[in-house]
Amino acid sequence: MRAKIVQTIQVIALSIVSMAVIIWLIMPEYNPSRLKEAEIAACNASLRGVQSSLDLYFSHYKNYPVNLEVLIKEEYLDKKWHFDNWGNKLKYQPIFEKDSKGKAINYLLGSNGPDGKENSDDDIEPPIDTIKHSFKQKPTTPSGLKAK
Repeated sequence: MRAKIVQTIQVIALSIVSMAVIIWLIMPEYNPSRLKEAEIAACNASLRGVQSSLDLYFSHYKNYPVNLEVLIKEEYLDKKWHFDNWGNKLKYQPIFEKDSKGKAINYLLGSNGPDGKENSDDDIEPPIDTIKHSFKQKPTTPSGLKAK
């Protein structure tokens, strides 16, 4: 009788441990590494949305805005998209041609990532045309272009 009770307790304990492991693997809030991956993926989606808004703005005006507030004011972008998943403002820098009369012909975009620090290893680059729009890469632009 005692052996059956011990065996039953062992089975229950093993079941509880198994369920805890399954929950830990499936639910990101119980698995910090999966939560971080999910936050980074969500930030990439936000950056993709901002890039789409920038491209739409460019298709209408043939230049990029001087800041993201212009996109919000002209309703290309919702106010919440101005921030990353950690509550920090997205990094945005328009790039101007020498004699462009203040019209931006390219841009840099990104997030400082979970730590909120600029130029750290966890910074998040824009998902579309990364080399062209990343703060980490030198943008490929024709000669005579400069960041303002």
